[in-house]
Amino acid sequence: MGETGQANAAVVEHGATMEAPLVARRSLIATSFSKVCAAAVFLTGMVVLVGWALDVPALKSIHPNLISMKANTALCFVLIGAALWLLEAGLANPVRLWAGRACAALVALVGLLSLSEYLFGWDLRIDQLLFREDAGAVGTVNPGRMAPNTATCFLAIGAALLFRDRRTRAGHRPAELLVHLAGFIGLAGLIGYMYGVAAFTGLAAYTRMAVHTSVAFVVTYIGLMAARPDRGLARMLAWDCVGGMVMRQLLPLVIILTILIGWLRVAGERWGLYPTAFGTALRVVVDLLLLTLVIVVTARALHKVDMERREAERAIERLNVDLQAVNKELEAFSYSASHDLRAPLRAIDGFSQALLEDYAGKLDEEGQGYLQRLRAASQRMAQLIDDLLNLSRVTRAEMSRDDVNLTALAQEVAEELRKAEPGRQADVIIAPGLRASGDERLLRVVLANLLGNAWKFTNKRPRARIEFGITEQEGKSAYFVRDDGVGFDMAYVRKLFGAFQRLHSTSEFKGTGIGLATVQRIIHRHGGQVWAEGAVEQGATFYFALP
Repeated sequence: MGETGQANAAVVEHGATMEAPLVARRSLIATSFSKVCAAAVFLTGMVVLVGWALDVPALKSIHPNLISMKANTALCFVLIGAALWLLEAGLANPVRLWAGRACAALVALVGLLSLSEYLFGWDLRIDQLLFREDAGAVGTVNPGRMAPNTATCFLAIGAALLFRDRRTRAGHRPAELLVHLAGFIGLAGLIGYMYGVAAFTGLAAYTRMAVHTSVAFVVTYIGLMAARPDRGLARMLAWDCVGGMVMRQLLPLVIILTILIGWLRVAGERWGLYPTAFGTALRVVVDLLLLTLVIVVTARALHKVDMERREAERAIERLNVDLQAVNKELEAFSYSASHDLRAPLRAIDGFSQALLEDYAGKLDEEGQGYLQRLRAASQRMAQLIDDLLNLSRVTRAEMSRDDVNLTALAQEVAEELRKAEPGRQADVIIAPGLRASGDERLLRVVLANLLGNAWKFTNKRPRARIEFGITEQEGKSAYFVRDDGVGFDMAYVRKLFGAFQRLHSTSEFKGTGIGLATVQRIIHRHGGQVWAEGAVEQGATFYFALP
């Protein structure tokens, strides 16, 4: 893995950073478009209601020979537009949220009652409740009553708005299926009018769906999809990849052209421009051209993405070569520098010790104290050099993933700590059967640092307690090392994993401040996370999660 993994991770992170604003911008555009659709549906319903109130046929139907939109249908569209607008406030505004749900519930109720009238032969007196319609209206069997397919759409849309954030145990959202059902019925009605197929606009001899009702349902469908751009088909359209790009470019084109071409074929036959056989052959030719266009556009998009991917891989390879060269230079420099630094430090420590041993009688207590402090400082600096080298090795070392027995590693580390301080009274509790996938050598370094810290920061307790185990954090498994030592102030938790960052003085506890930085780098190299919790004089808990 090594430098290659780090370079790849850097490229992925950069890509994710660039993608986030784009996704957010598309989400904002989608929700704004949803509001536009809501306003359009609301105004359509209001215009028809005004037509009923003033008895203006031109406002109730787009043509005298076509079906009028019923008053109850217009009212439901007004409620749908209001619900879509109100529900966009979400939990941030409880009043608007409940008002939106009330509108959605009324839409579902009207749809359910209208369907019940058809299914059971009831007359619930809701058809002529707002305005009276005379018998004999075009395409109308029961005056004032909406069509069965219209009622079905309202029941589906109302229920989808009410339960649009609900999931099943399997993680599915039934609201999405209801929205698709309503959109399909509305689109079928619109195609029925375009092609002159009455079966698509109504069921049997019942009242048929009005043409502007069909259009309003299609607009409602688009608005409902755009209102949740992070789900279902809307999410796929927003994908920032070749799949999303192809869908955005081709899906609207295919839908519009397929409907238009079919209409032209039917219209040509009706106008006597060509016979049925010729129309069928023409449709096949046009469909072949359309499918070929779709395949060519998709292939070009895939080819472009593939070329960009290959170029990115070549750039990563070049970057890896450069990184390897730089790392080798840094490694050579670090070893050279550490050797050059250690030599004078050993000299300082050695001559200071010689002075203390050979000239102790000629030095007073103050002079001896100076020499002892000099020796301690040189030894501390030598330890810092060793820790920095270890940190650099951890960053550059090759990784191998195996099944690692964390319990056995922790027991080895604990035994070493006990041997180093046999007089310590400490209970080290290690959970059995802890295993992980990772580099055994590096994970041993993690446990050595975490258990070593727990051992160190509990040395003031008469009988310390240190625990290594596993727990659940936000639905994910995480290993932990817990102690009842001096703890730390959570206000400074961000400093814990920085190199040379210490929350306690060296006079209280020895150390260089490198250990936790080493732990963090190892866990991050494994693709995991590390964090800590604690309180002053109440102990600390360090967690790490591995993928």
